[in-house]
Amino acid sequence: MEKRPSSMLRDQAGMPLPEFSTATQVAEALQVSARTILLWEAEGKIVAAFRHGRTVRFNPADVARALGIAGCE
Repeated sequence: MEKRPSSMLRDQAGMPLPEFSTATQVAEALQVSARTILLWEAEGKIVAAFRHGRTVRFNPADVARALGIAGCE
């Protein structure tokens, strides 16, 4: 099993975000709106880890890497 790099995205308490985070969790870590996260996903700037109906989850390490956030290899 491939080990993913840890995410530099953290919640307001400084804890790393869960592996499958909501748009709201990612948005709070990046200080943008949840709508912005969903827009970036629709534009292809970031990729959702999975979608099931209206449920969308993101891998914070993948989001950080796609946005070029330092510390995510």
